[in-house]
Amino acid sequence: MKFKATDIGVDSGCIIVCDLDYLKRLKQGYCSKEIKRLGKTFVVPNGTYMVSYRISLVEESEEDRSGYNDDVCSGENESLVIKSGKLVVINPCYTIGKDKNGEHIDDNWQDWLGDTNYGHEIPHGKGFIIDSMGGDGCYEVDLALKRAIPRQ
Repeated sequence: MKFKATDIGVDSGCIIVCDLDYLKRLKQGYCSKEIKRLGKTFVVPNGTYMVSYRISLVEESEEDRSGYNDDVCSGENESLVIKSGKLVVINPCYTIGKDKNGEHIDDNWQDWLGDTNYGHEIPHGKGFIIDSMGGDGCYEVDLALKRAIPRQ
C-alpha cells in the first residue's frame, strides 16, 4: 500500500508516523481536531507492517518552484502495528500534549519529549519519528507499507 501525506508542516523538526491508537492512549493527551487540521490520516487494515518513507520539501513561493519536491531524506524497515485502522502523519507538537480544543496542557509536550527521548524511544511498533530532514518546513511524506510476514 502506498500513501502520500501532503502539506505536512513542521516547526519542531520532526514528523510522527503512528497508529491513531498510540495517540489516544497517551497520558499527555492529544487533540484529534489538530490531526484533521494539520496532519493526515489514512485508513489501513489492522496488522503489522514494515514501512518505507521518502520525504520531499515543498517550496511555498513561486520563485522557489525550481526546488519543488526535492527529496530530502528516506528510510525503510520501520515496524508499525495498526490496531485502530488509522495511520496518522503529523508534526507531533501539533497534537501531543494538547486538550480536545487544541490548547497546550501545562508541560505535557515536554513530558512526552522526555518520556520518549524526543520521539526516538516510542514503544516498538507504536510509531516512529522522522527527524532527518534537517529542519522545519512544509513536507510531502510518501509512505509504502508492506505487511510483515509472521515468523514461523
